[in-house]
Amino acid sequence: MAIWWNSLSKGSCRYLRCVSAALLVGVVAACSQEASQSIKVEPFDKIRVVGDIELRITVADSHGVSITGSPASLDAFVLADQAERLTLSSRDYPLLAEVTLPAIAAVELFNSARADLQEVQTGQDLLLAAYADAQLHIGSVAVRKLDVRASGSAQIALDAIVADELVLLSSGKSAVALAGSVERSHMNIGGNAVVAAREFRVQSLELSAEGNSKVSIWATAHVGGNVSGRADVTVRGAPDLAVQESDEAVFELSGDQ
Repeated sequence: MAIWWNSLSKGSCRYLRCVSAALLVGVVAACSQEASQSIKVEPFDKIRVVGDIELRITVADSHGVSITGSPASLDAFVLADQAERLTLSSRDYPLLAEVTLPAIAAVELFNSARADLQEVQTGQDLLLAAYADAQLHIGSVAVRKLDVRASGSAQIALDAIVADELVLLSSGKSAVALAGSVERSHMNIGGNAVVAAREFRVQSLELSAEGNSKVSIWATAHVGGNVSGRADVTVRGAPDLAVQESDEAVFELSGDQ
């Protein structure tokens, strides 16, 4: 009897282990399975994204939102649509959000949100902002006035800008990379922010650089403003200068065309 019981016990344990393993695999598969959901929204031209969300934007005739992720991420997703501003947020779970709209007036990314867009072209003003650990990349930007804001450890890269005016506010440990050209620009750079814009051509620049910030840019006609703290500024070109510089700050005119 003891031998029979031991054999049965061993077989039962093996069976239970197999069942437990199968159930565990099923649970993991269910949790990792992705699903998509389409959401009807009111017209909007401003987008705010908060959390671990990858944003994709397509310019189309209609407004729409589609989200893709695990069941847990879909449950944690929150959408708010008011005053022509669409807010997408996700708590703790990664998510893909695909948005369609006829025109873009603003894209703001918070926390670990990220967006990689091929191009943005509009005849109106455009706000682009990234905060905390957000990442924003746009291949081509053609607008009237471009307002760019970065703080925390955010990263913004704009590969080809065509605009009348650029306003840039950058602080914290943010990094901004610019290329293209504008007629005039106002920049306020502080903290440990880095602005890499040697391939960004501006005719008239008003610059305030402070803290331990670093700026490299190409100016053709005029540069004014102040460089203070331990800021390090290099200007490519041979513009007229009206820059006030503190003792520990570095301002260099490279003369490269």
